[in-house]
Amino acid sequence: MQTVKQKGFVVIFNEVYNLKDYVRKHPGGEDILLSVFGSDATVTCPQSSMLHCLGTSCRDQGYRILHLC
Repeated sequence: MQTVKQKGFVVIFNEVYNLKDYVRKHPGGEDILLSVFGSDATVTCPQSSMLHCLGTSCRDQGYRILHLC
């Protein structure tokens, strides 16, 4: 069974995204996105403006899979 990190799940502002297919498209490069797989990027990344843009972009492209209450 794959782990959350292997599946490419990331939490951004209480929304869960599957970013495994987005990683190659990430304008900041693959490494920074791979480093937050399996975590809450809102906590691990201090650049909230970058996270807001990433969350909006990924939500618009259909990568959001769950909203946490």
